[in-house]
Amino acid sequence: MKALVIASLVLAAASAFADVSIIDNHKTVKVDCSKDKTASILGNENTITLTGACTLISVAGNKNTVRADSSAKLEVAGNNNTASVTAADEVSVPGNNNTVTWKKGISKKEPAVSNPGTGNKVSQAK
Repeated sequence: MKALVIASLVLAAASAFADVSIIDNHKTVKVDCSKDKTASILGNENTITLTGACTLISVAGNKNTVRADSSAKLEVAGNNNTASVTAADEVSVPGNNNTVTWKKGISKKEPAVSNPGTGNKVSQAK
């Protein structure tokens, strides 16, 4: 029950502050972060490409593939997602069975990483 309440809060918070909310399933979407600084991915089995510098990317859906140039914060709360970001200052992965890669930090050498979920693979891309 706690997990359901937490997931509901994450979804509500993510969609309330997003410039772009992707709630559809099975779509291919491109987002320009120079126009829309925050993105919330709530749908499932999407392929999302984010260009430019985002402030926040929140992935609460499942089985999405997300590629981003830059995001101050990347949060992957859903399950079975693949997310890669070239540059980030914070990476948080409370979801489960996600694969998340980053190349470098934005304001520091590498991002702060939090991985409280289970079965996640979080690493620096080569």
